[in-house]
Order: sequence, then C-alpha cells, then structure tokens
Amino acid sequence: MDKINFDRSSSKEGPEGTEEDGKGEQHDDEFDDCCNNSQIMAQDGLNGDESNDDIDDRSSSMPPLTPRPQRRLSSSPSSSETSIRQIHNNFLLMSFLFSANHGSVVSCLSLAIARLGDLGAWQSGALFLSYTLSALLGATHLVKTVGARDALRLGMWLYCIYVGCFVVATATSASFLGSGRDVVVILAALIGGIGAGFLWTAQGSYFARAAEEYAHAHAHALLDTPTTSNAIHYSVEDATSYFGGIFAAIYLLEEVLLRIFSTTMLELYNLSWQGIFATYTLIAILSASGMVFVNNYPMDEREQMDNASSSTMTKITATAHMLFHDAKMKYFIPLSAVFGFSSTFIASFVNSEVLRIALSDTNSAYVGFLTSITSLVAAIMSVVLAHVAEYIGRGPVLLLGAASFFLVAFLFVIHPILEQWNLFSLLVVYSLQGIGRATFEGTLRAEFAIVFSNEKEGAFGNIVFQNGLVSAIGFIMSIRMHCSNPGLYCIEFSDGSYHNILTFELTIIISAILAVLGYWRATVIYQNERQQRDLEDVPYNEPLL
Repeated sequence: MDKINFDRSSSKEGPEGTEEDGKGEQHDDEFDDCCNNSQIMAQDGLNGDESNDDIDDRSSSMPPLTPRPQRRLSSSPSSSETSIRQIHNNFLLMSFLFSANHGSVVSCLSLAIARLGDLGAWQSGALFLSYTLSALLGATHLVKTVGARDALRLGMWLYCIYVGCFVVATATSASFLGSGRDVVVILAALIGGIGAGFLWTAQGSYFARAAEEYAHAHAHALLDTPTTSNAIHYSVEDATSYFGGIFAAIYLLEEVLLRIFSTTMLELYNLSWQGIFATYTLIAILSASGMVFVNNYPMDEREQMDNASSSTMTKITATAHMLFHDAKMKYFIPLSAVFGFSSTFIASFVNSEVLRIALSDTNSAYVGFLTSITSLVAAIMSVVLAHVAEYIGRGPVLLLGAASFFLVAFLFVIHPILEQWNLFSLLVVYSLQGIGRATFEGTLRAEFAIVFSNEKEGAFGNIVFQNGLVSAIGFIMSIRMHCSNPGLYCIEFSDGSYHNILTFELTIIISAILAVLGYWRATVIYQNERQQRDLEDVPYNEPLL
C-alpha cells in the first residue's frame, strides 16, 4: 500500500506534474503519527476478503494532495495544547507592550496642537510625513531582513524619542533654546515617524504570522488526539479574526488608560504638563525594553526562498509595487483615507477648538477624557465586531465603520454653531469615532491579512503608507485652509486665524462614500481571482487549514 504523503515541508511541482522535494524530505512527528493512524484505520475498516491490491487501487484513485509550504511551529513543546497556550500568551505579551508604547505616543499626539499650537500641527504633519515615506521606502526591507519582532523593537525605541520631545517642548527651562526648541520638536517627530513606519509594518507581519502559528498549533493538537483533545479546529481566517479582536481590545483599552491619565493628573493631582509627558516617556521606554521577552516567528520555507531570490530594491519597494500592481489595493485606499481624515479632524479641530468654545476648556482638560471615550468604545466594539464578523463577514463591519466616520463629519455640517454643542453631543461624536476606529484597527487589518496573504509586509506597509499620507495631508489642511469672512463654517481659532472647516468635513464625507464603493470593487476582484485559481487548479497560497 502506497503511503499518502502528509509532509508539510516545502516541495514543488515538477514540469511533469510530479512532486519533488527541494533538498530532502522533512516530517513533523505529529504528521507521521497522523499518517500511521490513517493507515491503521483504513486497514481496520476493510472486509476480510479485500487484498492489498484493492487498497493500492483505492489509494491510487484518490486525488493527489497538494502540499503547501507551511510554517513550522517555532517551539516544540511536548504537548500541542501547551504550544497553543504559549503562542496565545506570547501574543498577549506582545500586544500589551506594543499598546503601552503606542498608547503613550497617541496620547501625546492628541495633545500636540492643544498644547503646542501651530508648532504642534507642524510637528504632527512631520510625524505622518516621515511615517509615510518610511513605509513606502524601506520598512518592508527592514522587516524582511531583521524579522518582524526585531523591527517592532526598533520602531518602539524610535517612538520613545518622539514622546520625549514633549518633555523638552513643555519645560520652562527650554526657553533658552529659542528657535532651536522648534527644531528639536520637528526632528524628534521625523525620527518618530520613521519608527512608526517600521512599527506598523512589523506589527502587521507579526500579527499574521502569530495567527498562522496559532492555527497550525490547533491542527497539531487535533492530529495528536483527535477524539479527546480540547483543541478546536481553527482555520487561519478564524485565528486571524480572533487575534485581531484580542489585539484591538488590548491596544485600545491601554490607550483609554493612558489618554485619561492626563485629565486625571491635571484635575486631581495638579501635575504639570512636563510631569505628564515625562511619565509617558517612561512608559514608552519600559515597554520597548520588555520586547526582549517576546518570541520571534521566522519566515516559512516559501517566504525564505522568495526573500533570498529578491533583490534589495524589490524588498525596499514592496509596498509601492503592491500599490501600483495589485489590482485590489487601490480600491482599499478610501477605507484607510476616511480613518486618516476623520482622525486628523478630531485632533486638529475638535480637540483644540470645539472643546475650547463649547466647553470653555482652555487648559485641554477634557481632551484626555473624551479621546479615552473613543478608545474605550473602540476596544469594546473590536471584541463585539470580531464575533459579529464570524457570522456576517468582515464586509458589513467595514461598511459600518465607514458610516460612523461619515456621521462624525456630517453632524458638524448640519450643526455648525459650536456654542450649541455640549458634553453629551460631543460624547456621541467621540463614540462614533470609536466605532469607526474599531473597524480600522481590527477588521481592516484582518481583511488585509487574508486578502494579501502572499505579501504580508507589503500589504501592511500599504496601510501605513495610505493612512500616514492622508493624515499628513489632513494636518496640513488644518493649518493652510484659511478663510477671510467669519461665518458658520469659517471658524476663528485660538490664535486669531480663520479656517475653512466645511472643506475638511466634505472631504471626510466623500472619502466615506468612496470607501463603500471601493471595498465592493476590491471584493469582486478578490473573488474573481480565487475562482480563476480554482478553475486553473493552481494551489492558492493562502494557508487555510
């Protein structure tokens, strides 16, 4: 009886349709056990008069299994269920440290314009500009070269420089620097933006690899003890959705705590702004230091071969290549754009000007509280929507996010008089932003991990590039879109200048509409590609289990 090949090692199909191993056959013990068990079960089920020739005939009539290059588990614990827990706990640790570091950054970012004025706006623009260029011209190369975990560590340390510059900017002793203070702030933002490009590209790659490891560990557990194991069947799509919900919840809950920290310290303990920013800096440094305890996940054999055969320029420009050559990618741009425009609208206009006028908040005391509401709603909805997506799919969830961003801007279009806004109505706006953000942080990243599974670094580099470019444009719009005649949509800012807000609001509304249309078109292309692969009987590289 011919043995059915369950080998998960890398192999490829020869010109004659036969399968050849690249450099020798490798077997996991679990899969050898599966093969042996399968043979015993097949023999036990035979009638006594059946011969081995009959068995051979049955085996030869079975359709050939198409081996896919799969990633080996990075560890080899004695128990597969132990491996499941290890992978799960490692992902929790990574999410916790990442979220503490990034939460410190976004807490400072939301206060930049409110505390630093025009300098904060230029600083934020510089941050997102270098963030965009980093993702486009080098982040993918770094991740492919040093690995996702180590790229995460580097990005987090560069983030610490950005957070630390707020200590300098708010220090009374920094006045002796004169214009040099502005240079330090802008330079730190540029460095932080480079780190952000590394960080988010690496996070997407690490996230996708951890989900694959988790799905494979479940498969091993089922093969070890298929009738008694507590493990359940997990496809990579299942694991991706599950980890997406976990990451978004931890990420956003920590952000809630760090954002509300500034309000708490101001109102209850009268801590200075320099002390608040110094605490954020300390948290960023400690979390970056803790990344040494996070496991690394190597590339699988197919990825190693592709990486070895790719030139340095190919790795550097992987994001740009996917943007211009993948038919689906350009239709995802509005989904990233609407989040970027809405976020900068909240940061540059609502946080700094609406709260000042509607709530008489000249000390930015409400900024931490209200932005933490956004993060809290996003954290809760990330978990809820992850479960909802299992039943209705990711598409409707993404469309809900686009609708939420639409309403953020639309409410200000129909209610332009800022003095009429109150705390309750602002809570509605910040909550809508939270719902939309939950779909961006969790569902959209899960969608990219599935739709662009063949080029993880390039795919997540595009999220970084698209969101970063749009955010940079948004902050520049907040500075440069002046008007001369005060009116409902020509708002006087705290520095006495007048800004045209209607153009910004319409930009968000149009982006939300294009996001719905773009996602529909990208989905059609993706389904057609899968159908075409099925018709051609070409193995699909998405690692489904």
